[in-house]
Amino acid sequence: AEADLVAVFDADLVAVFATTTIVRLGLKKNELSRLSTETLVSIVQSCQLAGIKKLDISDNNLHELGLDGLASIICEWARSDMGELNICGNKLGYIKGEVVKTGSITSKGQKRLVLRNNILHSHGDKLVTMINACANIGVTMLDLSYNSLAFMGEENIIRLIAACRGSAIEEIDLTSNLLFGLGNEFLVSLILACEGTRVTALNLSKNQLYLKMGNSHLLILIKACISVGIKKLDLSNNKLGKVEDPDWHQILEICDGIYFI
Repeated sequence: AEADLVAVFDADLVAVFATTTIVRLGLKKNELSRLSTETLVSIVQSCQLAGIKKLDISDNNLHELGLDGLASIICEWARSDMGELNICGNKLGYIKGEVVKTGSITSKGQKRLVLRNNILHSHGDKLVTMINACANIGVTMLDLSYNSLAFMGEENIIRLIAACRGSAIEEIDLTSNLLFGLGNEFLVSLILACEGTRVTALNLSKNQLYLKMGNSHLLILIKACISVGIKKLDLSNNKLGKVEDPDWHQILEICDGIYFI
């Protein structure tokens, strides 16, 4: 019952949490969508009072709350001292309603919002608006991995990155988004879209990337990173070994200041 779960987060338990070293609370797969938005916001508030730094509410069918409900939870988290909110696997691609304009929120410290595995490619334009909302609440790290974003099309993905301008977002995780089918020119455009943003870390791992033009295009890719201030580029678990006759000495020679994984 909802009342029972609310009781779990009463003042006494908050006080107990506050005297422990517990900093991460996992509520994964607990059917939280059956609770009201007000109850879930109350849980977030209690976690803040208890000193929790990472809250995991993944795999709870939170798409059933609608965009208003989800926005209330995310905004409450943004106001708190919690560094990470994990809402992956909540089928947000099926969520109803329009993206809410939150207004500006003064957030505290680094903010990591995990939206992994949420079928977000089905949102298209709404996802771009959602990034703008993240800018208003001070998100610094955005995890959009495992969302099949390639199905959004090249133009929408570029707009997605460009929407980070004016935000505090410093790191974007695009792991496993089927980007291999979009071509070499797209990859360069994706990186160049980071110009004018605060993004210094980009994760493109597990996208089966290979470069059809070989060594010369890999050099172009790296130079694009340098030009926009990318300091950390994750290309792990791709197919760069298929690059034709790579001159790795030449490649690494121009990589000063970039951290590759």
